[in-house]
Amino acid sequence: MGWVDVSAEDITSRWRPLTSAEDSTIATLIEDAQDELEDEIDAAGYLPIDWNDPKSERRYKRTVAGMVKRLLQNPEGFLSETIEGEYSYQRAAALASGALSVNPDELAKFAPNRRRRRGAFTIRLSS
Repeated sequence: MGWVDVSAEDITSRWRPLTSAEDSTIATLIEDAQDELEDEIDAAGYLPIDWNDPKSERRYKRTVAGMVKRLLQNPEGFLSETIEGEYSYQRAAALASGALSVNPDELAKFAPNRRRRRGAFTIRLSS
């Protein structure tokens, strides 16, 4: 099985109904977010993903939905706002460009599970 398809409903069920302006661009944003996520997963060497595991499919949809939601919530890319008689804004360069991005915590969830080693070291006894 290939990559999972993400729909507008996957975003609205996790967030809110879309406005008409958002609805007109949502398919493109989802496609762009999927491309970005798949490229990042591939570059990190986290393939293949077990699509027979329902958690993997939900994780993928949740991550794409989160990427799109972040862009729709904050299209200008503001990181912080200070109001002390004046407005002061700080912008994230990547977000301000309107780019979709995967954060490191989201990407790490696609890392293959590795069995942890037990103990700090092993002592070999010779006979």
